[in-house]
Amino acid sequence: MTNRNRYGDSSSLGKSDLVPYRKNEDPKHRHYRRLKTNLNWKNDLLQWARTNNFKVDIKNEGHHWILVKPEVRVEWWPSSAKLVINQKWDKGIHCHDYKKLINFLEKNNNLTKEEKQE
Repeated sequence: MTNRNRYGDSSSLGKSDLVPYRKNEDPKHRHYRRLKTNLNWKNDLLQWARTNNFKVDIKNEGHHWILVKPEVRVEWWPSSAKLVINQKWDKGIHCHDYKKLINFLEKNNNLTKEEKQE
């Protein structure tokens, strides 16, 4: 088991309007739907990241998104909705879509090594 899988999320950014929960949906299908939906909006996130001085690296066919500034490293896995700031695995955040991610980063634009969360 990897470190990423050992920790549950300590908070959530709320329900998604972009990728809403569907009762009785198979988890594999839900994860696939989250991934595909967020990949469809990738250019919006990339544009926002450029404007806000983040370097973005999208790995593993979109399963792992990394946004970096000198003072912060943001890692997000859209399919599992896992968001981690500065590799603080035990303080993971549940984040379903790129809009929630952007909103969180805008509200917490002063993130440092000691992350601040709402």
